Amino acid sequence: MRHETPTACAIDAGLAPRVRQLGGEYTQVRAHLDAALNFFPDVGAEVEEFAPDAAAGTSYVARLDQGTRQLIDLAHEAELRQTLLESLQREIAEGVAPEDPAQTYRAAVERHRAEYAQKTTRQKYARHPTYVDFRSRVWEVRGEGAMPPLVDMIPAEPGDEHNADDDDDEDIVVGGTLQQFRCPLTATLLDDPVESTVCAHAYSRAAITEYIQQAGRRGAECPAAACHAVLTLRTLRDAPSLKRRVERYARQLARREEERRGSQWADAAVLD
Repeated sequence: MRHETPTACAIDAGLAPRVRQLGGEYTQVRAHLDAALNFFPDVGAEVEEFAPDAAAGTSYVARLDQGTRQLIDLAHEAELRQTLLESLQREIAEGVAPEDPAQTYRAAVERHRAEYAQKTTRQKYARHPTYVDFRSRVWEVRGEGAMPPLVDMIPAEPGDEHNADDDDDEDIVVGGTLQQFRCPLTATLLDDPVESTVCAHAYSRAAITEYIQQAGRRGAECPAAACHAVLTLRTLRDAPSLKRRVERYARQLARREEERRGSQWADAAVLD
């Protein structure tokens, strides 16, 4: 009786469930890492605002900064592994998988790891949305106006001098805090803010609700300058994170006003 040697396709097809399972596990890992990263911007702002003194705040924020970068690195590797496993799964399904899928996968992981390790700090983090958000929130608490580009805040390293990505540094400049937190309808600080799901704007809840209701069933054009998105009540969502930021900024304004009045009283006392 003649025994046929199993084809490479048949052997590879048996790997598909294991590869699919691994890919699913890395999908879950990414979800957990993303959830953890989402906490860091608000935590950084709270620490900066309520630290017992400036030195302690700087120390705590520096540790959070390092933690944010480490989580970004882990999320990058999880995404890398997930992508490679999905590619391997497709190759198995098509019957074109390599002779040693495990070794090919490990080699690809190490190659991409090495490429990532060669990147500078700026290249890894200066345009990562969560890291930009983290640094922006901390900057808002300090009340120092618009945040400069992160590439100006992260020390240059060898390899940054000819980084093509630096050509559009303007994209990273964060706008002034006051303008960012004003409702386009009332021109005052956002009150119980809601966000649009069809454009990037936020509004005071009562003001935008009345504005949309007055427009009728067809919806209303976004009141923000140069925005023509059509809004309905269904396109609005709660904005708890933005609400915390506005409340934090309002506290800053109150403290500054209190300090200004205290300074005026002190000056008046000296003149008397």
